[in-house]
Amino acid sequence: MPIESIDFPFWLRFAHFINLIFITLLIRSGIEILSTLPKLYFNDDAKPGSEWIKFTKKKMPKDRLWTSLDEEESWSSWIALPGHKNLGLGRHWHFFSMIFWFANGVAYYILLFTSGEWTRLVPTSWDIFPQAMNDAMLYATFHFPPPGDPYNFTTTADIFRSCLFAWAFYDCNRSSYVTSNSCSVSQISKNF
Repeated sequence: MPIESIDFPFWLRFAHFINLIFITLLIRSGIEILSTLPKLYFNDDAKPGSEWIKFTKKKMPKDRLWTSLDEEESWSSWIALPGHKNLGLGRHWHFFSMIFWFANGVAYYILLFTSGEWTRLVPTSWDIFPQAMNDAMLYATFHFPPPGDPYNFTTTADIFRSCLFAWAFYDCNRSSYVTSNSCSVSQISKNF
């Protein structure tokens, strides 16, 4: 199937391609940052043994003092960006990628709402709910629609996609706030 038959505008495809690049850079540089202190905590003091997940097999000695640099892992440049215990460069790559990923998202939403493409994501009529109930009953009784255009989604899928998009956006924002700050979950709940 040629790309022109999908009828998505070029800017939409390009924004998703750029998004893929920046998400890859964010993940790889995030792995480099995580390799510096390969443990995640839900509390402020980060006492040894109180982590909720650990990404290292190193055992720290109990009979002498040690620092977080002793826990640092060295990851290959194929996995982490830039790899090999470069926390400073990993942070630079992470924040560089985050700025351009955010700018790409802003441009995407501006173009999405100014071009009218938003109607693909948001239902524009209340008629979708009775039709979705009908489609759900057809699927529940294993009466599938005849094969046709693979890009023609049913109303049930439209509602599900809209709800999934809203939930994922909310959940990603909420979880990124919790994991990116050094404060505990109890302090976050006090702030809200």
